[in-house]
Amino acid sequence: MDRGQGDRKGRGMTLDEAIKHAEEVMIENLEKTKGRNASDPIAISCGECADNYRQLAKWLKELKQLREQTRWIPVTKRLPEEREWMGTKRFGTTISDEVYVTLETPDGERFTKHLSFQNGGLSQTDQEHMRVWFKGAVPIAWMPLPEPYKAD
Repeated sequence: MDRGQGDRKGRGMTLDEAIKHAEEVMIENLEKTKGRNASDPIAISCGECADNYRQLAKWLKELKQLREQTRWIPVTKRLPEEREWMGTKRFGTTISDEVYVTLETPDGERFTKHLSFQNGGLSQTDQEHMRVWFKGAVPIAWMPLPEPYKAD
C-alpha cells in the first residue's frame, strides 16, 4: 500500500491525511540527519527536504483554517454565538456579531445579506424587512465575516 493512500485507494488524500503525511515525511527526513555531519550531502539533502515538508504542512494547516472560516453553516445545525450588549438589560436581548446570511424565499430564490441574529433568530426589524421587502425570505445558512484588512 502506498504511503498516504490508506483505505482510500485511488481517491487521493483528505486535507487532514495530507497534513499528517507531510509531518511524517518531515520527521522521517529529520531522523535521517541524526548522527550525520552537517556537511554530509545526505544530511544536507534530508534537512532541506524536512524543511520543505515542514513548510508544506504549515500551508496545509492554513488552508484548512481558511476553509473552516469560509464554510456556510446551516441554521438548522447552529446559529452564531450571541453576546450581551447595551440593550440586554433594557430589553432582555442578546445579539450576535454581524455575519453573512443566505436567505431563501418561499419560491426558492436565494440571496445573501449582512445581518445579526438576536435571541435565536433574526431581529424584529430584520424579520419585518424579510417579510415586506424580500418576499418572506428566511435564513438557511450563515458564515462569519472575514477579518478586516490589515496592512502587512
